[in-house]
Amino acid sequence: PKRLAVLNAFKRWGPMTDEQLRTRYAMRADVPGQSESGLRTRRSELVRMQQLRDSGTTRKMSTGRQATVWELVL
Repeated sequence: PKRLAVLNAFKRWGPMTDEQLRTRYAMRADVPGQSESGLRTRRSELVRMQQLRDSGTTRKMSTGRQATVWELVL
């Protein structure tokens, strides 16, 4: 259920960084609770399952560092 919730987040909000995923996911009351680390783990599993991929672009995080933007594999 947690992996599916992360996949559904990408279907709902489109390409995003892990930081954006954490922020948007936290705003939802209808999803299973997950830690920041848990969200990254689920996203990584989806990449290994070839359901998500590196979009080839980055976005600036709140820390000022660049982060990978992940997207659905069509």
